Amino acid sequence: MKTITLPNILGIVIELGEEDIDLPGTYDGGTIKSDMAIPITDMMTEDEREDAEHFNGRINILEQIILNCAISGVDVTSNAFVEAIESTFELVNGELSLKRQRRLLLSLS
Repeated sequence: MKTITLPNILGIVIELGEEDIDLPGTYDGGTIKSDMAIPITDMMTEDEREDAEHFNGRINILEQIILNCAISGVDVTSNAFVEAIESTFELVNGELSLKRQRRLLLSLS
């Protein structure tokens, strides 16, 4: 087992399984946890819940990409990889913000 904590970003922690003896440098599965998803609460409106579920679906895909890279032996702690993850998260988060802004503008008209 190997634990990887990505430096300074979004609470990403990866737990890798045993090293694959047939493919050195790769691992037999793993799990990932992060602080990127939006918690779904009963206090949310239907639109907010829908936005959060859509956002969280994209975050799940991003987490799976990160995990699969780590399992495959990619150095997910490298500066270039971390910057790519941060940029991708900002892009996904920005799309959510734009959707909320559009909804607000429509409600005001």
